[in-house]
Amino acid sequence: MPVVAAAFRRLLAVTAIRVAHRRATRALRADPTPRGPLTALALSVTVLIVTAALGPSAAAQSWPGAPPIAAHLHPSAGLVTALLVVAVLAGGYGLLGCLHALKHAWAPDPKRLLAASALVVAVLAFLPPVGSADPGSYVGYGRLAATGHDPYATAPATLTGSYGAAVEDPWRAAPSIYGPLATGEQRLAAAVAGGGAHGPAHAVFLLDLVNALAFVLTGLLLQRIVTTTPGRRRAALLFSANPLVLFVGVAGQHIDVLVAFLAVAAVAAIARNRLTGVFVGGVLAGAAVAVKASAALVGVALGWPLRRRPRLSLFRSGVFALGAAAVLVPGYLLAGRHAFDQLRHASGFVSFADPWRIVTHPLELLLGHGAARDVVRILAWIAFAVMALVLKHGWPGKRSLPGRASPLGRHSVERAEAAARSALVLVLAWLLTAPYVLPWYAVVAWALLAALPASGYDRVLTIWTATLAIAYLPGRQAPLSRGLHDTLTVWKSGLAPVVLLGVAIAGVVLSFRRRA
Repeated sequence: MPVVAAAFRRLLAVTAIRVAHRRATRALRADPTPRGPLTALALSVTVLIVTAALGPSAAAQSWPGAPPIAAHLHPSAGLVTALLVVAVLAGGYGLLGCLHALKHAWAPDPKRLLAASALVVAVLAFLPPVGSADPGSYVGYGRLAATGHDPYATAPATLTGSYGAAVEDPWRAAPSIYGPLATGEQRLAAAVAGGGAHGPAHAVFLLDLVNALAFVLTGLLLQRIVTTTPGRRRAALLFSANPLVLFVGVAGQHIDVLVAFLAVAAVAAIARNRLTGVFVGGVLAGAAVAVKASAALVGVALGWPLRRRPRLSLFRSGVFALGAAAVLVPGYLLAGRHAFDQLRHASGFVSFADPWRIVTHPLELLLGHGAARDVVRILAWIAFAVMALVLKHGWPGKRSLPGRASPLGRHSVERAEAAARSALVLVLAWLLTAPYVLPWYAVVAWALLAALPASGYDRVLTIWTATLAIAYLPGRQAPLSRGLHDTLTVWKSGLAPVVLLGVAIAGVVLSFRRRA
């Protein structure tokens, strides 16, 4: 018995020493979990959901019928604007804080991030669009096409009934600017929803389901493109769990989410380096352009011939172009040449929060409206070319080699990164220099950035998106109080252009530093 008692006391002593050692180790070792940023992410998403769930307001349109589902509390314009400002600021802070923590031993499970993101997307799919009136124009163009009208030649103002009330200014007087594939999607949604009083609500819901599915699939595709487990964590955080993308893309129900999915799918296809993959990549890139013309930047980047082995590269580029033409040629033949009319007209616009707004008004006083817009358009193209060259030569290099869990081989990974980098250079250069940009235009850039290594451009795109997102609050052409209107105008037309100019300059400086 004394021997057993001594052994038992020895076991208790060893156990106590081990427990004390573990507690001391945990006390001395800093916890890498970014609790503050994670709380900010949760706050941002929660506020976004609450704002949409409050129902009709200056940020959310009223849709008779369900789904979408929301209360009818009719919150004030000041309240919803304040809520969305909190969502944007908290989301930007949380995103940057979590990205910083990824570099300092924080290792979240990417599957959990994807699952949480999918849950949020599912909730937002059943809520009305918030922060934008674009979904109303989508269903308006779809109704025009479903009733035998040409949405490229007819403005939604000709619609009557529930669909006529669904389209808000300034889209009521503007024919469609979207590609034939987008028009086909909108037409199908309007046809399935029908022409009754609840038709627009159901059409919006159907389009939102497509957007939600495209967003989730984009996140899954990024998990296959990236190389390592840390890379997958970054991709899940930078796109799927990004509250800024969830706001401007998913909650706003913008068609740019579908463009992002097609762009990432094209990158994944051409990474296989087979002619069939190159052709499929061309088809997907062409489909993206057939949804929205700005996706041509992605198509040009992915189809551009490489310097190495020029003959083979030219042949591959031809196969890629053939795949794109297989979608674009029949699509625009059916739509007609006038499908580009509104696009050409919009090319002379200068958005209120854009840096070009700083010089547009003085030029209009000096040269007149038309000549000033022509000058701005030419200068913008020059600035775009210069910015693209600067970004191309200053972008960070390759990521580390793929880990054991990578579904792609080493060379496929390198091709995927090279393709995503080339596309992002053009897209980001366009965002930083175009005369007319809106916050949801950044969704494609976020998807491509998530496939690349960490860099200072994460902060550049975060500040750019947050600045514009606040500039276009509350999102609808709704009556505002004098104080709120003046405050938003000061930010949109006074401060935001200066901030965005600073962001563009920061991008140039960052590129030169990277090159050095």
